Amino acid sequence: MKFVIIDDELGSSKQKVKLLNEDIDSGSHVFLLIYLTGCPPCNMTKPEWDMLEKEFPDNDNLVVARINSDLLPELKNYGGSPKGYPTMRYIYKKGSKIIIEEYDGERTKDAFIKWIKSHVGVTRHVGGSRRRKKMASRHSIRHSKKSKKHRRKSKRRKSKRHRRIARGIKEDIENLRKKRPELFELDGLKGFESKLPNDIPPEIELNFKDEVSPLTDSALSYTDNAIDYSLSPLTEEE
Repeated sequence: MKFVIIDDELGSSKQKVKLLNEDIDSGSHVFLLIYLTGCPPCNMTKPEWDMLEKEFPDNDNLVVARINSDLLPELKNYGGSPKGYPTMRYIYKKGSKIIIEEYDGERTKDAFIKWIKSHVGVTRHVGGSRRRKKMASRHSIRHSKKSKKHRRKSKRRKSKRHRRIARGIKEDIENLRKKRPELFELDGLKGFESKLPNDIPPEIELNFKDEVSPLTDSALSYTDNAIDYSLSPLTEEE
């Protein structure tokens, strides 16, 4: 966070105003206290405001400034002359537009902190530093690689399970043929087992009534002219 006091008494007001204009143009979040010389409410508020200097050390794009009202015309964007003093404003860039919001809460350090946090948070880095962007990029790459590896491993597990269950299905059919050969004499069932694929897709469901598969733990069901044998949607094996 950058903390700036802009006052004629400091003798470097023009340079500080120039830098503040640059901060606003670059998209920094600027919180501005505008005060009037000799104003009692301003003199009471300034110490509370100045205590913000060390409150947000991790926010790179946060600027908290205090400026004498006499120097306001030197600012490019400040929202016009205040209706009263002191006046606190939040200035930020949205696209190509400069947005200015006026504060109307309590004039205490805690209230100011709450106000600032409501807009930029505690550790939010708007725009961020190069180092933080680089670290975020590395984390994203690592996460992407890990996800791809997990998907490949999961796919291998499912494929292996499909093959195992496909073998079990063929054995189930053969056992059913031995126990209920009359079923396979029906026109709709001749050659049925030869049509089974080696790999059973996951959307098929094993649903056989009256018989239970010891290999696939599925139930067999059949009607007068068909056998319904399908595989329930697979889940990853732990």
